[in-house]
Amino acid sequence: MTSFHTIKALSVVPPNKRPSVAGASPATHPQSSSPSSNINIKVCQNKDCFKNFPTKYDGGLIQTIQDLVVLRTKNVTVESSGCLSQCSHGPNICVNERVFGKINGVLAAAAVLEVAANIDCSGILMAAIEDMATANKFNDPVQKIKHLTSVIESFQQQGDATATSTAMAHALILRADAHLESIPQNPEEALKDALLATNLNEHVSNGKAWRIVGDAKEMMGDIPGAMEAISTWAEKNVLLSAKAKKELDRLSKKLNT
Repeated sequence: MTSFHTIKALSVVPPNKRPSVAGASPATHPQSSSPSSNINIKVCQNKDCFKNFPTKYDGGLIQTIQDLVVLRTKNVTVESSGCLSQCSHGPNICVNERVFGKINGVLAAAAVLEVAANIDCSGILMAAIEDMATANKFNDPVQKIKHLTSVIESFQQQGDATATSTAMAHALILRADAHLESIPQNPEEALKDALLATNLNEHVSNGKAWRIVGDAKEMMGDIPGAMEAISTWAEKNVLLSAKAKKELDRLSKKLNT
């Protein structure tokens, strides 16, 4: 039987692990405790839960959970779910049949993971998620790239699991997108970031990295390579198959003209 819980996030997450962009440093310990049994995390994607999670976080609650968890831990799975029948308490997640509500930000998500799954979310990951949210507010791609570069460099300085985490792949995807938005566009750097993201986590952001690879290769004149990337993008997210087919038809015509 599924049980329902709410928790006070700030009472669970220790002060030294709360997000602080200025305070994040290599001295902040990475996720070190790993759960002893299989952990299944379901994130409600029903409209009420989805709209109640702050829009500043790219990818919503499910992306935030994925960024907080080192997904290379084989016994932890994160997946979307339908309604968990606790709409008035949303956003909701279910951890091994225990439903937790009021997950309204990074602190609350980290607190649930610590209490329900014995997953110790590192301060560096929490700060990086907030930093990525800040970067998304910039209209200037140059500012966005600069901000995301600081996130990526902080991961690289760790020399541990955070450097190959889903959060690292997410930051690379956001920076790749910014390279394509910049004037002039920089498809070479976008391609480099997107490919690195796919190597770190092939399922990150529902294959969005592959869409960026396709766009970058098209800009660089590699139409066959773009078509291959778009096909892979569709494989990663079957909900986008119709959109991908239109893109493939367009690229095929471009190739044959």
